[in-house]
Amino acid sequence: MKNYRIIKDYVVYNDGTIFSLQSKMFMNPINNNGYLSVKMAGKLESIHRLVGQLFIPNPDNKPEINHNDGDTTNNNVDNLFWVTSKENIQHKIHQLGKEHRGSKNGMAKLTLEDTEKIKLLYQAGYSQNKLGEMFGISQGKISNVVNGKSYKV
Repeated sequence: MKNYRIIKDYVVYNDGTIFSLQSKMFMNPINNNGYLSVKMAGKLESIHRLVGQLFIPNPDNKPEINHNDGDTTNNNVDNLFWVTSKENIQHKIHQLGKEHRGSKNGMAKLTLEDTEKIKLLYQAGYSQNKLGEMFGISQGKISNVVNGKSYKV
């Protein structure tokens, strides 16, 4: 069921839609670094924070609102909950799961095949510094690969 709260000259609905009482129109959200926002009274407001503040009790006074499904454009009250910064990060790691680790991470500099080559070349006597030069990464990252601290399968 759609509920609403009135704040200033705006109607904020629990599904994340916002209606301007001045213009008599629903507001078009803008993408602000992956989060939907609207300009209210000259100030850019994040929709998920508005919905959280207006519809979700926060007895522990947690500072951040998180999206249960990981979709930062889904601002329905049923998808939002209050978290600490630490809980937010833990949830993000859990949401991403293993499918975004190692070579599947968009920031990865190495493929799985590269890591296998690095391990074989290291066993064959190549130094971590030399391997870093060969693969264009730091010695520390090479150390993480050969010691199994990154690119775990």
